[in-house]
Amino acid sequence: LTRDEGKTWEECDPPSSHLSFSAGQWVDFYIPPLNEVGGYSITSLPVHLPRLELAVKRSRHPPAEWVTTKSKVGDAVKVRVGGEFVYDTSAFDNGSGTTGGLLFVAGGLGINPLYGMLRQLHSDIKERQSSSFDNQQRAVLLYSASTADELLFEPQLTAMAKEYPSNF
Repeated sequence: LTRDEGKTWEECDPPSSHLSFSAGQWVDFYIPPLNEVGGYSITSLPVHLPRLELAVKRSRHPPAEWVTTKSKVGDAVKVRVGGEFVYDTSAFDNGSGTTGGLLFVAGGLGINPLYGMLRQLHSDIKERQSSSFDNQQRAVLLYSASTADELLFEPQLTAMAKEYPSNF
């Protein structure tokens, strides 16, 4: 996904059964005609595979410029997943049967990996709401940017918080 430009890609063709990731990871994005690699945060959920949503800021860096201005459906790229800073789905289970909380802190583009984690957390809460699980988890996001226009994913984050105000 490119910020507010609405450029998205659907399923990879053919989908790779070897690709897996956790919320918070990124991909090294290899574009065959370029000699440079772009690294982009994955903002989709693992259950969305083979579809990947990536946070790509428009810039003159060749991979980002290609993604935001030249790419089209059907273009072939290669990706490699990386990163160990991920959302652990057992983050609220401290072993005592009580629940804990999470604090997310981001500035500017630093929201990108956290947005993927918050989406996963939102999905987990939604799933647990439909079960008998006691859903007392709480997550707090402290997020700033230079201007209001630079608050990426603000509508989506606000919607999550409104849907589950006791959790976000």
